[in-house]
Amino acid sequence: MAWNKGLKGEEYLSHYKNGKTHIMILNENKPPFLGKHHTPERNQKVREFMINWRKNHPEHLIGNKFRLGIPHTEEDKIKISIGFKKYYDKHPEKFKMTEEHKKNLSKTKIRYYKEHPEAKEKCFPFTKKERSERAKKQWEDINFVLKVKKSLNFKPSKPEKYLIKLFRKFNIPFVYVGNWKKFINGKNPDFINFEQKKIIEFNGFYTHTKEEEIEREKHFKKEGYETLFLHYFDLKNPTQLIEKVNKFLEVLECE
Repeated sequence: MAWNKGLKGEEYLSHYKNGKTHIMILNENKPPFLGKHHTPERNQKVREFMINWRKNHPEHLIGNKFRLGIPHTEEDKIKISIGFKKYYDKHPEKFKMTEEHKKNLSKTKIRYYKEHPEAKEKCFPFTKKERSERAKKQWEDINFVLKVKKSLNFKPSKPEKYLIKLFRKFNIPFVYVGNWKKFINGKNPDFINFEQKKIIEFNGFYTHTKEEEIEREKHFKKEGYETLFLHYFDLKNPTQLIEKVNKFLEVLECE
């Protein structure tokens, strides 16, 4: 009798357990894609062969020399991007890591760097403290600050624009510097009175926390500046806001 017992198609598949072939039944408890693993020597030979082949067949290396095939057109790139976004919207659960997954990744990375300290030195040549000091020195360089400022194109927010108009209307001596015009030891305040060394910071409900306010107040105080924090609810009553700012100025002037 023939190897397929004379059966074809669905009849042949249904002859076995749950429509599986004989080979599938034998291997159902084993991982898929069984086979031999290449030795390092074999991998090196394959690599050398591919390098030589690409050198001898440049017509297959259109675009990026490390990528085979024809580059996508701008229209194709837009279509691909839209397609991915639609898929992400339909299946958000597939692109969010669980807490267990995050912990496993963290453990794997820690174990890897313990076993391969040379890799950690290569990826992280500087300690956290050294990286922090290097970053602070960068922000002390005015050319670096101007370059970053130009790339980000900072503009006042709507509440900040409102405060700018309000301060001008009532002749309150504060200048808007929140677009990186002025840095005080690495931090950029929103409004400043240079003559009396006073600062006004406008903070939103979600973008800033109370801890951040305390930290910034301490930072500016070290440099000799007093700070007043304004919030969204202060904008609801302009009269009280002006009184609050004037009181802040009067208290400091008395001192």
